[in-house]
Amino acid sequence: MVALLPDTTRVILTVHTINSFFETKEKYRPRRLATAVGKRLLRFLIREYNVLSQAMVPALRHRLGKNKKIHNIPGGVFEGTVHQHRMVFQDPIHIVVPGSIDSKRRDYEKAFELLALLKKERIAARMTFLGRFCGEYGQIILAKSRSCDNLTYYDDKEVDQPEFDRVLQTADFIFTPSVVHTITDNGVKETYGVTISSGNIADVIRHAKPFIIPQSLTVDPQLDHSCIRYATVEDIAAFIRSALEDPEAYRILSQAALKASEEYTIEKLRERL
Repeated sequence: MVALLPDTTRVILTVHTINSFFETKEKYRPRRLATAVGKRLLRFLIREYNVLSQAMVPALRHRLGKNKKIHNIPGGVFEGTVHQHRMVFQDPIHIVVPGSIDSKRRDYEKAFELLALLKKERIAARMTFLGRFCGEYGQIILAKSRSCDNLTYYDDKEVDQPEFDRVLQTADFIFTPSVVHTITDNGVKETYGVTISSGNIADVIRHAKPFIIPQSLTVDPQLDHSCIRYATVEDIAAFIRSALEDPEAYRILSQAALKASEEYTIEKLRERL
């Protein structure tokens, strides 16, 4: 279809999984072979590309070479006029883990560990799994969720966009217990933040929330000051404990989140692009 378009037509292809766009496993299968040929033709025809995270640009540039143009139009846009920004903790603290419950995206055992630790330390907190339980792994996590009295989840239901946004607006933190290294459905290895983008980062931008991520997860430089990085869940609990003792710590982080998201307004993006 791209080949049939007039030469004057501008085509920009958004690449979500960089390695998968260049690699195909088990090419001897007819469908995989067709996919590999199709991706090769796209790479030959298309001159402009987009990635959803600034941090993904170097990896795509390395793969494409110097003759192609790469844009960064982020996955989320901040529309601050419709948000009320809060600078203090709720009681109990609300931690939200958005997105489908899927082992290829997030490690939910870290969420259970954090809940148990906060409960042990008598820190009033609640958590919401804001997404659908997927596959066998999802059912395991669902069964475990039923035994947690400080956890809200949506059983097997889809979460519609209004409810998704409403719950995120009530969050004190967006928690992304991301797996950093994953394998896609077609068997190709990807690295979150480097060759694949997380939808959670778009949620962080849209809602201007402080967020919690693994130590080794790469994010855009604009967002680096509004996140808490952890090696273990004890690191997260330590920050929450210190912020309860000194509310200024959360206020500073919350202000940093708002400032970061203000770099992703329509006006700022037009200026940058």
